[in-house]
Amino acid sequence: MGNRLRGNRTTIRRLTFSAILTALTAVFLYIGGFLEILDISMAALGGLLMQVAVVENTRGWTWSIYIGSCILALSLMPFNFAGWSYLFLYGFYPILKDVIEARIFSKPVRFVLKQAVCLAGGGAMYLILRFLLATENETWPVLILIGGLYLLSFWAYDFLLSRLTVLYVLRLQPKLNLKLK
Repeated sequence: MGNRLRGNRTTIRRLTFSAILTALTAVFLYIGGFLEILDISMAALGGLLMQVAVVENTRGWTWSIYIGSCILALSLMPFNFAGWSYLFLYGFYPILKDVIEARIFSKPVRFVLKQAVCLAGGGAMYLILRFLLATENETWPVLILIGGLYLLSFWAYDFLLSRLTVLYVLRLQPKLNLKLK
């Protein structure tokens, strides 16, 4: 009986933690929709919350946080660029980053794979926004410039995500003591 109760407590903790992170991420993405100057930074901040979920929770619970926050953000504000950025890169990348860094030991292969994920997410976001939402058509030089700036912001995001994960694990995690895994 004691083991069953302990399992239920862990499930309740995971569910509560996931609900809090889902709601907080949706709030950040909602703010990014109102303050358009903060749209990508709010999507990146939501991704940092996903990294906390990756560290603290199992992968299945983390995917549920990602899906729930995407549904909330895009249903509240469907034309929110922060929500679309979160959907196509910043939200799922921390989960994939964890998988890539755990299973692939060659740094050049990891680097190329991360860039491929970034460009695939950015390209998919561009195609969706371009053809489904009928945004304006850009010329090739502008697209190359936007792609380069997207890659630069992705590199900064990846670097920041790695450093803040170390900071979280060494400083904050012992103080929080969530006991979810």
